[in-house]
Amino acid sequence: ALERARAGAQESAPVAEKRADANQAGRKLFQLANTKGSVKEMGSALGDGASVDAVDDRTPEGPRYLTGDSETPLLVATRHNYGEQAKFLLEQKASAKASDRFGHTALMHAAYHGNTELIEALVKKGAEANAVAKAGWTRGGSGGTTAGGTALLRAIFKNRAQAADLLLRSGADVNLADADGRTPILWAYELAELEGAGDYSVLLATIAPRGPAAINARGPDGQTALLRYTSTRRASLVKALLAAPNLEVNGDGLADRPALVEAAGRGYAEIVSMLLASPRIDVNVRVFPGLDDSTALMAAARAGSLGVVKLLLGAKGIDPNLHGYNGTALNEAVEAGARTVVGELLKATGIDVNSRGASQRTPLIQAAERRDADLIGALLAAPGVDVNARANGGTTALHAAAQRGFAAGVNRLVAAPGIDVNAVDGLGATPLQLARASGSAETVGILVLAGAR
Repeated sequence: ALERARAGAQESAPVAEKRADANQAGRKLFQLANTKGSVKEMGSALGDGASVDAVDDRTPEGPRYLTGDSETPLLVATRHNYGEQAKFLLEQKASAKASDRFGHTALMHAAYHGNTELIEALVKKGAEANAVAKAGWTRGGSGGTTAGGTALLRAIFKNRAQAADLLLRSGADVNLADADGRTPILWAYELAELEGAGDYSVLLATIAPRGPAAINARGPDGQTALLRYTSTRRASLVKALLAAPNLEVNGDGLADRPALVEAAGRGYAEIVSMLLASPRIDVNVRVFPGLDDSTALMAAARAGSLGVVKLLLGAKGIDPNLHGYNGTALNEAVEAGARTVVGELLKATGIDVNSRGASQRTPLIQAAERRDADLIGALLAAPGVDVNARANGGTTALHAAAQRGFAAGVNRLVAAPGIDVNAVDGLGATPLQLARASGSAETVGILVLAGAR
């Protein structure tokens, strides 16, 4: 037994020496991978016994070459984006599936750096496109550390559109969420909205058409990306989203203002043009049917946005006579005192010049209440205008102008063909009685000369 023990001790010395040589060669290989050493020297280290898949171990049993984070030489090289060294290691049959103690893979590192050549090489060697990290990276100012992530999310994090496209073509799951529940498209949305963010339109155009489960998802604010980018006037991002065939371009009719109504109400002509160009757009889409009921044309008229009104009136299928809570687009424009918009609407084919707004007021009655002689004149010139139309309470436009002592308006109204200068409202008052009550002698005089009693 003693002789056998002595023989074992004698045999272990060469083994220990060989192991020490291998560890030294391994240390050299890791150092070369960490410092962009030459591939020739890396080959020499492998020839001296270093394992191409050696693991930098922090346990007492294993060798610790660098950080002890269980990296392989390939992981170290890809983390630094040393493409030549990484590809050499792959040629030496390094495992493309290896991961460190955080679950980070070489493909994640390559995606982060946007190194498409290295991504292709890794995928060819069997790298898993949908491997998920355990922890260790952040959303860059948008919510702290996220537990988990994929190569695709790494590419999105750094706005690497080409890398994202290559990963998607290599089998990356566009709907695979991180541990916080954020899918790749939501990551892109959030990053694009960070202060000082670059142009994410190319990246979004790359991802959006491939993400049917996420393209219409709502962010923490309850809005879809389309509505959010529309309201913040991010035209390039809106254009990118519109490339997705499954985008709900008209909203869902429940929690969202449709993007078209939002853009029209804000006077964003460029975005309105983009939305109108979508084959799926409903030009007459409304906000909250049954409540607000505003269409894009109503919103633009209310905002006095002439350019947007012109765009909408030129859209196929537009109905300028749809009614909302405050009447039609014409009612909205008159109420806002938007004279140029009123003029444009009056030129629209089939426009109802006698449309009813709140309290059954026609545009002419509204103009009289606003004391706007120019609007009164434009409406009186419109074919088919009813100069004697009555609102709730029997009020006509002449009643409204006379009650306000609005001489210029009364002067235009009494000259209109067919005007009833002695119309009686619901309380039995005539325009002349209301004018006298207003204290405007000029208005009274105009009415008397017109035959009012």
